[in-house]
Amino acid sequence: MEKTLIIAEAGVNHNGSIDMAHKLIDEAVKAGADIIKFQTFSPTDLSTEDAELAKYQKISLGNKNISQVQMLNDLKLKEDDYFQLIKHCSEKKIEFLSTAFDNKSLALLNKFNLKRYKVASGEITNFPFLKKIAETSKPIILSTGMSSLGEVERALGEINSSGLNNDHITLLHCSSEYPVPYPSINLNAMKTISNAFKVEMGYSDHTEDIEIAIGKKLKDIEEAEINKKLNSEKIDITLPGKAPAFGSLHPITQVLENVIDIFEGYGFQTVEGPEVENNFYNFEALNIPENHPARDMQDTFYLDDNQLLRTHTSPMQVRIMENNNPPIKIISPGKVYRCDSDVTHTPMFHQVEGLFVDENVSFANLKSILNNFCIDFFKKEIKTRFRPSYFPFTEPSAELDIEWENKNGEKKWMEVLGCGLVNPKVFESVNYDPNQYSGFAFGMGIERLAMIKLGITDIRYFYQNDLKFLKQF
Repeated sequence: MEKTLIIAEAGVNHNGSIDMAHKLIDEAVKAGADIIKFQTFSPTDLSTEDAELAKYQKISLGNKNISQVQMLNDLKLKEDDYFQLIKHCSEKKIEFLSTAFDNKSLALLNKFNLKRYKVASGEITNFPFLKKIAETSKPIILSTGMSSLGEVERALGEINSSGLNNDHITLLHCSSEYPVPYPSINLNAMKTISNAFKVEMGYSDHTEDIEIAIGKKLKDIEEAEINKKLNSEKIDITLPGKAPAFGSLHPITQVLENVIDIFEGYGFQTVEGPEVENNFYNFEALNIPENHPARDMQDTFYLDDNQLLRTHTSPMQVRIMENNNPPIKIISPGKVYRCDSDVTHTPMFHQVEGLFVDENVSFANLKSILNNFCIDFFKKEIKTRFRPSYFPFTEPSAELDIEWENKNGEKKWMEVLGCGLVNPKVFESVNYDPNQYSGFAFGMGIERLAMIKLGITDIRYFYQNDLKFLKQF
């Protein structure tokens, strides 16, 4: 942002009077404001007929015996009023802005081609509404009252996923107390939020009269006293101290949890199983014949003739289907083991297997789930393609590729996972009727996803315990 913008909060202080609204614009101009903000809402979408007034509303309205809806109807501006107010703002060279509280109000404001949109604190977890506003591609000012950092992060993620990056978002630190007492102002929260999300910050002031000015003066006095005391001391306080070490989750763990969260959001249940498997669950039940290359000693870590370290998490498909009837919708994350080691392979790595079984499940369902996953995981629209492939436990089978841009700006296709419709022979091994049920399965390597997302060229970096590398994440 090139300059600090001062927004005059008109809100509903016009009391539903267009004349008063015009006077508020004039006063905002006199005060030197850059923007004047009103509120746009559909009363019946915000409240119900039997909802009572809040305590502060009763006081401000002289204890009128009316409902929330009645009050909001009295405060609502007509559509024609907006044309007049926007024209007045244009003549006075002050920007017109309004907070939309619902879809009807947003549709109304869209008619006026506003420069930006304001979103109230109460809508920060209204993700469908946030997405709808983001889809306008207009800058957003988002209040954060009553919100945790996690809720702010999720809101930004939802907006980003709709194509609006953080350069077009301004967060407003605010307290939802009316009025805000000085101890609750906490202006330092602006630094915390800005550092956490790398966004422009502002402040929404709900204090009375000159509380902020008094607070700033008190802070200046406190700082002057501290500086006076420090200057009187002979100890060199400029010497660097030893900062405490902060840990973080391993990047593979971060990516794995991200994948699990996405699929759980789609309704998948997470299940886990043993890392030491037998031939039946690891191979035979999955239609992998005895002479298949994957069963050769060069690929598989055998403990004896029957016991082995699982080569994939697919055995959980069989274990779950053996003991449960459809519908089944699961993912199975965990470590897997194969005799392989180079810049893109390790003997131990992480995999997430997915399975969905029900009546009338098709390849279209599989494509829809995986396309949505790519968008949610990479947090942007991304091109995909499904290439025919072969896996013993799926038929037909495919490999999913994504279009990825490298550091040189070159676009390339990269394989991210294998998938397909469950082979009827797998259903027969668990006594499912393949004429009644169908399903799809997919398997993805977490390390490969992490390499693509984080721009890592050598998988071995993840397991060298190099703190310089790990601290990047």
